[in-house]
Amino acid sequence: MILWMLILHEDLSKEADIVAEALREVYRLDSQIEEIDLTTLFSPVPNLSNGYFDSGGNLYRELKDLEASVLVLTPKDLYMNTGNVFNPEDDWVFGYQLEFFYVVSTARLRDTDSKPSTEVRVSKELYHNRVKTVALHEIGHNVVKAHHLRDAFWVNAQNGRKLNLGAHCTDYSCLMYESVDIIAPDPSLGYLEIGGEKRYDAGLDQLLQRMYPNMLCKPCLKSVDLSEIN
Repeated sequence: MILWMLILHEDLSKEADIVAEALREVYRLDSQIEEIDLTTLFSPVPNLSNGYFDSGGNLYRELKDLEASVLVLTPKDLYMNTGNVFNPEDDWVFGYQLEFFYVVSTARLRDTDSKPSTEVRVSKELYHNRVKTVALHEIGHNVVKAHHLRDAFWVNAQNGRKLNLGAHCTDYSCLMYESVDIIAPDPSLGYLEIGGEKRYDAGLDQLLQRMYPNMLCKPCLKSVDLSEIN
């Protein structure tokens, strides 16, 4: 059986090509790429320009009959709607994984900080590395089965709010380490908690600088299991 990923993108053809190449290199996955308009599947966030809640059930209902795992690349700025108190400063995401599909937003990968942008204001190389890293990370939540992964949380140091981020690698040079911002937040603002330990190094750009050449640590690399793809 040939394993493959369906990449659906919203006017992000270059980004889709780069992610497809990375999927072949890191996970040995082929891809099929298609452009699509998914505007109707994302709910706008009131009073936020280009802000949308994660598509969750809408995407699931639309894509569940496809005989493939699906990666969506969108320029929309995405927020998780947990049903609790919504805080746009905490609840935005670079991407997420839900069952057989994965979503990556490029909105906060384009600038020198994590503020949403419609224009790329960093080098194309850095931007493309951010996009492929986030995409491989989200897919990794299904295909990396390492036993040393631990529950991770974003902790807002100012109000004590604690958001569950799922299981992540404890090795800060591994693709499956968590990134909570483009640059690790000041400790007075918040921090990553993983395995009960406080970490102040969870910036995406810092991860890119220290990441292993093959992106995954040895335990994570050995644990890659593609049985949930397709």
